[in-house]
Amino acid sequence: MTAATSFTGQVRNGRPLEHARGPKIVIPNGLAVVGDAAVSLRGPGLNLHTSTNAAGTFGFRNLHTSLRACYTLTVRKAGFGRWTEAEIARTGYGRRLRS
Repeated sequence: MTAATSFTGQVRNGRPLEHARGPKIVIPNGLAVVGDAAVSLRGPGLNLHTSTNAAGTFGFRNLHTSLRACYTLTVRKAGFGRWTEAEIARTGYGRRLRS
């Protein structure tokens, strides 16, 4: 079963901190946004690409995604590097994705 949904977000330049369970990203107020970064969303039947705007936001809209599938989001930009979030699963009926 698939349902139409959107996936949106904002990219900020966080810094990894070491924790007992591995590195975590901390995003305190005032961190610079990452504009003009390449963003990709991949999963069953999806291989989409966009970029962040000057405010660091991006969006994939009107997606037909599976309620049981997992997705991978990748952000890349020179000087920022590469950030990947895997195993993103849908919750509810297209209201939001969580990682």
